[in-house]
Amino acid sequence: MSKNKQIEQFPEWKVKNKEYKKELQAFLDKADNIENEELKNDIICQMLKCDKILTKIAEEKIDEISIKKS
Repeated sequence: MSKNKQIEQFPEWKVKNKEYKKELQAFLDKADNIENEELKNDIICQMLKCDKILTKIAEEKIDEISIKKS
């Protein structure tokens, strides 16, 4: 999957954050320098799994705060 396709799958609130996009792009650019394709893909996939978990945690906390304010 291309980098742009990976980024497009992220929640809108994340891809609109300029700092997040900058850091994600820096990571992907550095990962592109890994010559071993299998290792490169494993590293990118692992980072995306971690990112997905952190996103889920953040969204759950946002929901909790929203519910408490209601």
